Amino acid sequence: MRRLMERELQVDDAPMLVSSDNMRGVAVQGADGRSLGHVDHVMIDKRAGRLAYVVLAYGSALGIGERLYPLPYEALAYDRSIDGYRAVVTRDDVEGAPHSLADEGRWSDPNWRSKIDAHFAIPRQGQRAHA
Repeated sequence: MRRLMERELQVDDAPMLVSSDNMRGVAVQGADGRSLGHVDHVMIDKRAGRLAYVVLAYGSALGIGERLYPLPYEALAYDRSIDGYRAVVTRDDVEGAPHSLADEGRWSDPNWRSKIDAHFAIPRQGQRAHA
């Protein structure tokens, strides 16, 4: 997969906290303007004490066979104009990413997180992008 380039996102600078419960179901739009699905849940890195992934639910009707795509939190910014999140990645980027079905327990696999991070190649907080 090609390395994703950082893109400018318009960030809502208003100081605001949001409950993870309120994120569930919020729409996510890709850099190409197409829907990436909605927020199913978030994953917190308890060792680093930060939000690691926003898990997108995408690709099914009525939630049957729905696939879950973890997207690094740094790839998203809230956009008031769409009352949802905009991502720096496209639908094609997400569809080619590591994913799971809702009933699979991949979160405990230590190699899975490495595969996700390698696929998206998005710098984490405190990291710098490589040219």
